[in-house]
Amino acid sequence: MVRVLRYLRALRSARFIFSAIKKSRLETLTASVFLIVFLSFSLSSAFVLEFERGHESTILTAEDALWWSFLNIMNAKTSIDQAVSAEGVGATTILNKVGLLLFAYLNSIVVAWLVGHRNVSRDDDGLLYS
Repeated sequence: MVRVLRYLRALRSARFIFSAIKKSRLETLTASVFLIVFLSFSLSSAFVLEFERGHESTILTAEDALWWSFLNIMNAKTSIDQAVSAEGVGATTILNKVGLLLFAYLNSIVVAWLVGHRNVSRDDDGLLYS
């Protein structure tokens, strides 16, 4: 009986989560994008520090790894130390793609905001409507 009650509680919780997701899609998308960016930034920093340890790399400290991750996620590879190991190159590729995701998301938010303001017009009496 207790197991059945727990299962029903879990279903009710899942329905609550799904209704919250459907209600505020923009907030859910924003939270998802920033969660993906944060997790990939953090994990790539830790992984590249571990991967580059055995190779002759200049990424030796956690500060170097965080700076490497930040510049790779921003796709600014002009003055950073590149990863040497194959795993480090893979982490670089993933971070570059996540950076592009972040850039595309921020651009889409700006475009949606501009289109929303463009759709607001004035009628003959000078009143605003959308």
